[in-house]
Amino acid sequence: MPDHRTAHRPLPPAPERGFALVMVLILSILLYVIIAQLVTTARMARFTGENDALMARMRNHMRYTLLQVEEMLRDDRPAGSGGGGGGAMPMAGGGEEEEEDLAAKADGSQDAWFEPQGYSDGDLTTYVWVEDENRKFNLLTLVSPDEDFARESRARFIRLIDYLREDSPMDLTSAEGDELATRIIDWMRGNSRNQQMPRPPLKSDEPGGDVSLMLHLDELRLLPGVTDELFYDQVLDNRIMLGLESVLTVSTAWITDPGDPNKPGARGAAGAQQGGQGGPASQPPEPLGEGIKINVNTAPRPVLRCLFSDQDVPPAVIEAILRYRNEEVPPQEDPEAESSLIDEGTRIRRKMFGEVQDLEEVSEFKNIGSPEIKERFYELTTTRSHVFTVHMASVFKRNEENRVFVMRRAASILVRLDDGDEVRLHPIVRLEDRAGLRVMPIDFLDRWEDEQRRMMDVDEFAREERSWNPFFLEFYKPRDQR
Repeated sequence: MPDHRTAHRPLPPAPERGFALVMVLILSILLYVIIAQLVTTARMARFTGENDALMARMRNHMRYTLLQVEEMLRDDRPAGSGGGGGGAMPMAGGGEEEEEDLAAKADGSQDAWFEPQGYSDGDLTTYVWVEDENRKFNLLTLVSPDEDFARESRARFIRLIDYLREDSPMDLTSAEGDELATRIIDWMRGNSRNQQMPRPPLKSDEPGGDVSLMLHLDELRLLPGVTDELFYDQVLDNRIMLGLESVLTVSTAWITDPGDPNKPGARGAAGAQQGGQGGPASQPPEPLGEGIKINVNTAPRPVLRCLFSDQDVPPAVIEAILRYRNEEVPPQEDPEAESSLIDEGTRIRRKMFGEVQDLEEVSEFKNIGSPEIKERFYELTTTRSHVFTVHMASVFKRNEENRVFVMRRAASILVRLDDGDEVRLHPIVRLEDRAGLRVMPIDFLDRWEDEQRRMMDVDEFAREERSWNPFFLEFYKPRDQR
C-alpha cells in the first residue's frame, strides 16, 4: 500500500514555472548590472584620484623646477645689462681687452638656458625651454603715437607674416598679413570691441586716447582668422612651421614706443604715457631693458628678414648672419676650453655676436653699401635680452616602449632687471597652463641633421632623453625614424 506521506506533490502549472525562471533571470541581470556599475564607478574614482594626484605632482615639480630656472637666469645676466638698456658694454675684467666668454656679454646660444633641458624626479621629468621674448616682433609698435614709426612697423609686420611659413603648404600672403594687421590695430584702438568684449581701462592709457594695449598675446585668438593652427607651431614632414606665438610678443615694452624721440609729437606722447613718472612731457622715456629691439643672436629668420625690405637688406645678408651664428667655435678660439663642446660634452659651442657692431664680421653685412641702413639696423637690434618665457612640459611615462605618456604644459613670463648688485625677476605670467605646440626653431635643416648624426656617438641615455623632450623636433618624428 503506497505511503501517502511520501507521495510527490503535484507540480504547478507550466506557465507559473516559466514566470519564476524569468524572474530569477531578471534579478540576476539586475544584480550583475548593479555590481558592474559599482565596480566601474569605483575604478573611475580611483583613476580620477590617481590622475588628479599626478596632475598635482606635475604642478609641484614644475614649481620646483621653475625656481632652478630662475636662479639660472639670475646667474646668467650679461655684464653691463641694466634698466636703462642700450648703453655701452663695460669690460668684464676691467682690462683693455674684451672678455673672451661671449655668454658673459650677451644672450644667445652659449648661455646655459638656451637649449631645452630636462629635470627628472623618478618616473616624472619636467622639460624646460627658455625662450627670450626679445627675439620677437612687438605688436604694440603698430599703434605707436609716431605715425611714421607706426607705418614702418605695419610694413614690417606684413613682411613678417609673408615670410612666416614661406614655401610650405601653410604659406601666408602679404595680403593676409595686411588684413591681420588691420584687425590687430582695430582691436587695440577699440574699433572691434563690443559689449561682450569691451575695451578695458588700463593704467597705460593716454588721457583722452583710444588705444588699449594688449595684455596677453592670447588676445590674438579672439580675432577672426587666427586659428590654433596659425597661432601655435606646427610640425610637417620634419619641418617646423612657426606660429604667431613664436614671432610676436607684447611683453618687451609696456607702452607704445615713441619712435623717433627727436620728434616733438613723439616726445609729447611719450611724456603723456609716462603718467607723470618720467619727468616733463618734453623728456622721452628711457626704455625698460632692451625695449622693442630684436636680439640678433636668437631671432628666427622671419623676424630678422622683416626689419627691412629685400631691396635694403637682401635675403643673402640675413642668411649669412644665420650661418655665422650657427658656426662651431673652433677650440683654438676659446683658449680656456679643451674642445668646442659644452653641457657635459653633448652640446656644440656656436658663435655669437657680443655687440651689434660685431655684425661687421659677416662679410655680406659689411658690404651693405648704405651706411644709413647699417646704422638703422644697429638701432633696431641688440645682443641682450631681458624678458623670458619659460616653457615647461611635465611628462609621466606610462609605457616607454609604446610611447604612452601623460603631459602637462605650462609657461611663465619673467622680466629680468639689473638693480645694481642685485638681479631681480618680475613675473608677468606665472605657471599658466598651456595646450599649444611649441618647438625650438631650427635655422638650417642640414645643421639639424648633422646634429642628429653627432648624437649617434653619444651615450644611448642622452639620445633617448632628447627624443622625449617635446621642445625638440625629434619628439615628433615617426617611431621608425627615431
